[in-house]
Amino acid sequence: MDIDWTQNLSQCSDIEEMLLLLKDSLMDDVVRYVPKISQFYDWRKPSWRRPLSADIRTKIKNKHMLWKP
Repeated sequence: MDIDWTQNLSQCSDIEEMLLLLKDSLMDDVVRYVPKISQFYDWRKPSWRRPLSADIRTKIKNKHMLWKP
């Protein structure tokens, strides 16, 4: 990923071309090196979705309702 920016930018005639060259180079590297987002929700375990049993969740809900003013 060694880029000779002086040489590359000297070939451009104006600032807009330089910016476009820089942007294209940056976007190419982002596509190449930044990992894609995985859909964590698709492969997570059911126990991760609701780690507490239904009975415990009901008890917690009742406790919260009792403490409401």
